[in-house]
Amino acid sequence: MLLRFLMAGLTASSLAKTATAGRAASSSLSSTVSATSSKILYVVRHGQAVHNPRAEAAKENNCSTEEFFRLMREDDALDADLTDLGKEQANRCYEAHFSSSASSSSSSNNRNKNNPLGIDLVVASCLSRTMDTADLVFPHYENDDTKDAAPRRISIDNFREVNGNLLNGKRRTKSELLARHPNWNFDSLLTEHDESWTPEMEEFEAAAERGYRGLVDLLTGGSYNDGGNSASMNTFLLVCHGGILRYMMNIHPLVHLCDERTDTNNPNEKSEQQRTQKTVESRFENCELRKYRLSWKDDNYEGNDNDNPVRRAVVLTQVDH
Repeated sequence: MLLRFLMAGLTASSLAKTATAGRAASSSLSSTVSATSSKILYVVRHGQAVHNPRAEAAKENNCSTEEFFRLMREDDALDADLTDLGKEQANRCYEAHFSSSASSSSSSNNRNKNNPLGIDLVVASCLSRTMDTADLVFPHYENDDTKDAAPRRISIDNFREVNGNLLNGKRRTKSELLARHPNWNFDSLLTEHDESWTPEMEEFEAAAERGYRGLVDLLTGGSYNDGGNSASMNTFLLVCHGGILRYMMNIHPLVHLCDERTDTNNPNEKSEQQRTQKTVESRFENCELRKYRLSWKDDNYEGNDNDNPVRRAVVLTQVDH
């Protein structure tokens, strides 16, 4: 079943679009696969961008897929920027989870007030709206204390939005990104220009595969182990896109979702948050934060795949935050 999925999803055109990301991730899939420790992963979808307002409003009113993409094409923009509302959404997320008030209510009194969730690494896609959102949600800070040094910020191409067709999914040149986002590392981008973007839209299965590779990278340290001890990095903030999150989490056979959020059997005893909380499969809203435990799943798939033994299933277990 797994091989049939990959053959269906990674057609020649899809492979052409994801060649760069695939090369960047291949080393992590073939090394350190014995890593067993789980990671804490906070996931945030970027704030509203200029291509979102009309299309998202239409989607809320159950428009057709064709209408949704028509509106996005009409409002399309290269590497689309955040709107004022998108920046406001990011600031609200900051106040709720990363501000000094959030720090004072943290369960740990030993945490840096600038880093109340204990983030070890910040990850975003190669598209500016995710990095801009990350910098608003969890601002970069200067600290001379090595113990409380600001976590690194890296761009991982595998977490970009569904690629192709729309200009909002096409990245700026590497030089432009370096100038615009000086606190970010772009070593995962192997070319100056976005050579993976094409006029044809990437197949959803191929996008899901990229997302899976990105999760494997986070577990193995493939994208952030620069000679240091990747095992010491246990808590990540990932800011990416609604499309890649949806397909990575909901259609890839090696990505499993679980739910360990607090609940009770008696509806009358549930809190308001518990009564209204979404399912683990539900769509991310702009700047919505969810907390997961990311780990390997031992019984990853039926049968033996001796030709590709390193492909292991991963589990995203949503937990309270």
